[in-house]
Amino acid sequence: MTSNNYVVEFNGIKIKVIGAQGFESILNDFYLRYSFNDEKYDYTLSVELIENFPYKQTHESKTISGMGGASYVKWLHKENIIIQHQSAMIEYLIEHAGNYLTIYIKKDYKTQVNLYLSRLCREIFYRNLLNNYIPLHASCVTRDDKAIIFFGKKGRGKTTSFITLIKNFGYKPVSNDIIFVKENENNLHTYEIIGFPFKVAIGNSFLDKLPKSIETYEKLGDKVLLKPREFCENLDTAWVWKSYLNKICIPNIQLDIQSGINILASDKVYRLLLEEGIEKKDWHDYLEIQKNHDDQSHIIKKISKNITSWELFGNISEVNEKNIKALLN
Repeated sequence: MTSNNYVVEFNGIKIKVIGAQGFESILNDFYLRYSFNDEKYDYTLSVELIENFPYKQTHESKTISGMGGASYVKWLHKENIIIQHQSAMIEYLIEHAGNYLTIYIKKDYKTQVNLYLSRLCREIFYRNLLNNYIPLHASCVTRDDKAIIFFGKKGRGKTTSFITLIKNFGYKPVSNDIIFVKENENNLHTYEIIGFPFKVAIGNSFLDKLPKSIETYEKLGDKVLLKPREFCENLDTAWVWKSYLNKICIPNIQLDIQSGINILASDKVYRLLLEEGIEKKDWHDYLEIQKNHDDQSHIIKKISKNITSWELFGNISEVNEKNIKALLN
């Protein structure tokens, strides 16, 4: 079945997308739930292909940074927010009237419509999650609804840990970049985790272990970017978007040392989560969706105290089953 209209859902938030031909290909790549007919939705996103933009910037326009560092110009037209995206690849304009958004894209860029629609949907989902969840810069896997998160600075081994547990120990992927955590309202010592639909960057150490040819995939420097569907096809697994936090792990990859684990004190984990775990990207809420801007550090302290934490060190890709069992106990 094909349609130009979709209702896209993520973690209970629904967006009706109007005028997006073939949008299901992107939705399938990122395993986002969608339907063609749904009378209930939270936002409407309509696509208009045009020759010229209907609005022009004013002297009060402001340049802001959005998700992924994209540059936008923002101003008001009567009571509506106007946001213009400018880059060498595409130029489009968003008119934001309450929960109804119209995206104007010049006809010369019509082949890029679905890509930028997906980014706008992602922005809406991201900002809604921030109203109830804390974002952490971490990878996450799960098995039997028990999740392990791996956090730390770039190069610590988050992705290596993520892929190793999926490939060798039957874990399912939840997220490889950002997770969202909140305290379970029914049990204040348990924490719900939501993954987020980003691509997975695979480095040289794992490229030769992928069963499918990497030539057709998107490249980023010396890495290959896999969409969630592509990642699951290569590792014969299934993506899981929701789980419950069971263990915290701080990887410390050292290829010349045999892998091992050390338990970590809660005060150290709390400090490291504040320094290296909290997602601190300076992304402007240009759609003005996020309502909750409260300090959530007290939740981080509770997580550090209530959840057992480990350091996973050495050659992480060669970690043995004994170490993994210790992490789970």
